[in-house]
Amino acid sequence: MREEKKRIERELQRCRAEKMRICRELLKLVKQKEYFVITTNVDHQFQRAGFDKERLFYTQGDYGLFQQAEGTRKKTYDNRIWGER
Repeated sequence: MREEKKRIERELQRCRAEKMRICRELLKLVKQKEYFVITTNVDHQFQRAGFDKERLFYTQGDYGLFQQAEGTRKKTYDNRIWGER
C-alpha cells in the first residue's frame, strides 16, 4: 500500500495540469526562436509540454528520468514504465 501511494504521488507531481499549461504557454513564446532552458524543476514538465529535451538542463536532475548509477553512460531513460509497474 505504501509503495502504491508513493507511485500515485510521483505521477500526480509529474502531471499537474496547471504546471503543464504554463509550460505550454512558454513553449508558444519560444518555439520559433533559439532557446535553452536551465531549470531547477525536477518533475519532467518541460518535456511533457513539448520542449525538446536536447534544449533542457535540469540542475537538480529530473524525477522522470533514470540514469546508470556509475555515471559512465550519459544516456537517460524515461522511468514512467517503471512507475506503472
